[in-house]
Amino acid sequence: MQIIKPLTLSLLATGLFSAVNVSAATETTLLTCNGCSPTQMEAVTQHHLRTHKDEVIAVVDYQNEQASKFQVNQVTNKYGKTVNELMTVDLTAEESDNINAIIEARKALVALMPESVVVTPEATDGTKSHFHAHMLTTKPSFNFDYQYLYYGSFTQQVNVYDFMQASYLRNKAYHEYFGDNYTTYLFSTLSKALISFKLPYDIYDGIGLHMNIQFENANHESTGSAQVAIDPKKETFNVISASDADKNTIPVKKEEIAGQMFAFTSNDNKAAFDSYIEQFSSATEKCQSVNNRQLGEVSLHTYQCSETKAETATETASAK
Repeated sequence: MQIIKPLTLSLLATGLFSAVNVSAATETTLLTCNGCSPTQMEAVTQHHLRTHKDEVIAVVDYQNEQASKFQVNQVTNKYGKTVNELMTVDLTAEESDNINAIIEARKALVALMPESVVVTPEATDGTKSHFHAHMLTTKPSFNFDYQYLYYGSFTQQVNVYDFMQASYLRNKAYHEYFGDNYTTYLFSTLSKALISFKLPYDIYDGIGLHMNIQFENANHESTGSAQVAIDPKKETFNVISASDADKNTIPVKKEEIAGQMFAFTSNDNKAAFDSYIEQFSSATEKCQSVNNRQLGEVSLHTYQCSETKAETATETASAK
């Protein structure tokens, strides 16, 4: 494990440091493992290799400002099974510089972020909504299951389903949260450094920093929540996961609907869910509730995405 030499914030602030780009030929996959031991870093790498075939992987511990780089070799074990063997190698000078830049820019970003922020809805006269900082003591914490640092939360008075589907709402929340101040330079530094690495995520998330958004209606009643990642390249929030007012995990892929049971405390909540999953239906496939039962005041529905039977001319005539 290499200890990354810290860059001073003054260098970043004055723009005297610029990230060095690594060529595609030496591209290294970048993983996050905060607060990890060397053994845990290897475990994170092996877990990643279950679904990926990368040859070189760097694992960064932003919390302790350390990094390990592994060369991945496929070998045959004594049982005749092909397995991934990890060999520790040194980071290149360019990779070290870029990881330095990510760590320092990320630290400065966290220092600028309020611990908890509430967003007021847009005023009826069209004026821009604004933030009110609250004296809460939400501290960063480590969750090894996801390998990310969580930092505080803020509230949005918008529908959680709309937030997931409408990019303008995510963009708006991002720009209102961070504004156009010192963070612009920090994100520029992050983007230049991160582009040097291969990021394995389905969505952009290269700095291992997640935030929580609580959604509420005009009466300040909870309507759901979301875990989001900061995307400095697109200047937006990317949704990692979300839940609705009834604590259902909101599907982000069609595969997350099939055979799953969802609970609803009202017809309105079910209607909102049905409207959201309509995006996964097509001309030949319909995603809908196929079975339901009542459990007290809660309605339990099992959903499937099934092929729709095309109505033939004979069936149409018979129906008439």
